[in-house]
Amino acid sequence: MMKRKFDRSGSWRCIEYWAKRGFSEEQAREEISKKQKLINSKRPSIPCSEETKHKISESNKKLSTLQYWVYKFGDKEGPIKYEAYKQNLSDNGKKSSELLKDKEINRRELTPRCKEFWVKKGFSEEKAISKVSETQSTFSLKKCIEKHGELEGTRLWKQRQTKWQESFNRNDISQIRKKQKQNSHIGFYTNKNNGGEKTLLFYLILIDNGQEKKLKYGLTKHNSVKDRWGINNKMFSYTELFTSRLNSQLAIQLEDALRKKYRGKVESSFKLTEIIDVDNLPDVKQIINEHIGSTDVIF
Repeated sequence: MMKRKFDRSGSWRCIEYWAKRGFSEEQAREEISKKQKLINSKRPSIPCSEETKHKISESNKKLSTLQYWVYKFGDKEGPIKYEAYKQNLSDNGKKSSELLKDKEINRRELTPRCKEFWVKKGFSEEKAISKVSETQSTFSLKKCIEKHGELEGTRLWKQRQTKWQESFNRNDISQIRKKQKQNSHIGFYTNKNNGGEKTLLFYLILIDNGQEKKLKYGLTKHNSVKDRWGINNKMFSYTELFTSRLNSQLAIQLEDALRKKYRGKVESSFKLTEIIDVDNLPDVKQIINEHIGSTDVIF
């Protein structure tokens, strides 16, 4: 008897199910998460030991190794099954992307994490940026106080900060730095040392660590700000204000102009370089306009 092929568009646990109903990929993931949380909330709470967690983790890792498939199906069939498994994962990912591409919609207008979502609802650009910042700030002192009250909220926030610091101190900093070197360009980009890149992405973002907000600019060889800073950065939440892929020489000149004017002039709790006070946004916009040859950079 021929095995029936699984229809991913028929299961709410799959992105294809929601894409078929007009949801964006991000909205689909949110809906799946909501349903899973609802189901889990109705299940009896059974503690999971560290040993069990480790076993589950190791079991999942085995699926991605050739040894697992060879052990299960033999030297002849194992490699074939392994390649089929990897191809199936790839095909499912492509199908999800294709379904979402077929929807002629602006994805940024569908998520509250983008300013376009709030502008479409009638907010001004400035207010939209503020709304995005509120959405991304998931564990700020302000939100803790709003949810739990001033005393309890402050206690929980401080407890979270202490745990984070203790966790950070336990990490092997040398290994962290080694990994950072493997995944990013080291030092400032210069015309002599541009990382071998013909083009670079210039970005300007609004960053918020729950204590203050600042502008952060920079260059990256990655394709997007999310590839550079991640979707959920532990140090701060951020909103993209402007990005442009430029010739590396022009991008470096633009970054140098901003660094020359603002570096060392900003006091901040952020442990970052290339940051500017938010009040300087109009001047920053003018500098960007001058360097990229545009009369009006929109953000």
